[in-house]
Amino acid sequence: TNDRFRDWATEHPQVREPGFLIKGGYRNGRLWFDEAALALEKSTASV
Repeated sequence: TNDRFRDWATEHPQVREPGFLIKGGYRNGRLWFDEAALALEKSTASV
């Protein structure tokens, strides 16, 4: 969540932009990402 980044968001305001931080994690030896967020990022990057 963005809560982890509040202490340095003043110096790095991009962490507050929607889509900058993508939800994900590491589980059972595999890295995963929120696929819906990645798709949204790709669609807005091409605009």
